[in-house]
Amino acid sequence: MILNDVLNRIKAHTKPYQGAEVVKEIFGEHYSAAKNGSIPVVLFCAGSSGKILCPFFMRHDVRPVCFCDNDTSRIGNSFCGLPIISIAELKRDHRNSLIVLATAGYHKTIQKQLVDNGFSEDKIVSLDTDDHTFDSTIRRERILMLAKNGEPNALLKELESDEGKLLDAYTVLEDNKSKEIFIRRMALVASGFDYQSYQAYLKDFSEPILQSGYNNPERFNRSGSYYYFNNDVLQLKANEILVDGGAYTGDSTDEFIAACEKKGVHYQHIYCLEPDHSNYEKLLKNTQNYKNVTCLPYGLWSHRTTLNFVSSAQTEAYGARIQETGVMASGAADVKIETASIDEQFNGENVTLIKMDIEGAEFNAIQGAADTIKKKLPNLAISIYHKNNDIYEIPLLVHHIHPGYKIYIRHLGNYFDDTILFATL
Repeated sequence: MILNDVLNRIKAHTKPYQGAEVVKEIFGEHYSAAKNGSIPVVLFCAGSSGKILCPFFMRHDVRPVCFCDNDTSRIGNSFCGLPIISIAELKRDHRNSLIVLATAGYHKTIQKQLVDNGFSEDKIVSLDTDDHTFDSTIRRERILMLAKNGEPNALLKELESDEGKLLDAYTVLEDNKSKEIFIRRMALVASGFDYQSYQAYLKDFSEPILQSGYNNPERFNRSGSYYYFNNDVLQLKANEILVDGGAYTGDSTDEFIAACEKKGVHYQHIYCLEPDHSNYEKLLKNTQNYKNVTCLPYGLWSHRTTLNFVSSAQTEAYGARIQETGVMASGAADVKIETASIDEQFNGENVTLIKMDIEGAEFNAIQGAADTIKKKLPNLAISIYHKNNDIYEIPLLVHHIHPGYKIYIRHLGNYFDDTILFATL
């Protein structure tokens, strides 16, 4: 395959992106007022989503007047060329403005804060929705993903600069299904999560949908955690020693134990790592009756250190994560956590299976497991959906550490999450 064939295939599956339509969908009945300026627009949260949404709105003729933020150290500063005001100023000057919750993680908390302070729910514009029908959810998720990833032109430029890596990663994938997911997932992002493209992607690749059917609600009874250990790639064997990175409250541990029982194999030990305090307390409770399970309150990283962390007090419990560095993410972390590397923590342990779903820290954590991977040759189940380049950077990293692995990609979720790299020998 010549160098640009992979990129051309991605572009061939990419649909033209209509940014103005997305803005109209965000503002709904208030779109005309937001566009003509008859009602001022305020962005709440001067963070990563706000940095994407502010210029995005301006390019489509909606001009926010300011940001509001709960981080008092930022009040009076500017962000994206706009002033940052306090909640007190918001109450005083913008009682009738449109307040856009410029966040993909804190919308519920901030919406409650605004309602408790007397703001009308009608004037609060959220990137989330209370309509939980499946089609409505995936339509709205387009907006959430846009807020997280930026407009698709940015992705295509990034892919063009990483063209050689795209081909290399595509080449190391073991089967056609993996290669098709690789192409179509990136094309979906580049299409701005076009609804029809999104629906087609899920129908073609979502394991719950392939098993149960698109319109069968029973498919929601099985999440990605189930398919980690029940799929066509990973074969569990006797005496597994699992390192469960991002153990959350024990859902993947539950599914691993259930899969072992169903397949008639006995595991040797499970190590659950979960750095979020609230999640960790639930993890301890939920696993207390299992044998040979050790819970550790650490985040996985490339080495032992202390890092800023966005806890479940600030975001959805499943989204607690190590804070990315840089201006875009400033002000979001609320605690510090201790990290461990697999090589240091499990030095000499005969680890047979590593699972990671650690909200974007996977690349660093794999670097911290390189010696274990080389010497113990564990099977791997690694999330590659948190960052756009994970889908090619992580396969290349695993292949570099041990070229003998067979590398697969599967989509385990009902929505856009749970795209997983499996590496087996």
